[in-house]
Amino acid sequence: MHIAKATFLAIALVSPILAGASPLSAQTRLALHETPRERQPFAVEAPDGVRDIAAPDGKLRLINLWATWCPPCREEMASLDRLQDVLGADDFEVVAISVDDGDAPGKVSAFFARNDISHLTAYFADKSRLARAYEVWGIPTTIVLDGTGREIGRLVGPAQWDSVDMVAFFLRLLERETRVDPDVADTGTVTPYPPDLRPGAHRPAAPDPITGSTGLQ
Repeated sequence: MHIAKATFLAIALVSPILAGASPLSAQTRLALHETPRERQPFAVEAPDGVRDIAAPDGKLRLINLWATWCPPCREEMASLDRLQDVLGADDFEVVAISVDDGDAPGKVSAFFARNDISHLTAYFADKSRLARAYEVWGIPTTIVLDGTGREIGRLVGPAQWDSVDMVAFFLRLLERETRVDPDVADTGTVTPYPPDLRPGAHRPAAPDPITGSTGLQ
């Protein structure tokens, strides 16, 4: 299902690129940690109650911390919505957590409606508590959690999350992560991540970050 949806997105993106549209940042790179970082359970407010975003349930999560008063956060939200539309499934989710003060649900609901954000669920958390738990000192910050709830990468600043390069990156990461038993966290085993597994590394002439081979398979 992911392959078909990603192919559709790649075709859909050709027209705006050829028309001269530019990504938020052509140099954006999401760095994966050499070694995954353990994270404690962290509850956020959800439409149906509370939710632990670090639950070890086998799902790869892209945690985006943002606020409606943050211009770069607002700019990237549409691309996060499209990424969720394309890759959102039982094994992948974009989790957008607002740190707005005051009537956060009202502010986010109005923003989503004005900008046709229809695939993301609105989550909320206290910014001070979240900053301490995840060592976040500015927004937007995006954190990737693996299926065991460990942090495997992060990016500070905005990105074009639905670009062909980014989608290819997450598809490869999903291929890697879905082969990992969620119970691995109970064994104490820490699996290093190759430094070349990042957006921009997946072109025919570059080594495949999973197999180590070059070219198309």
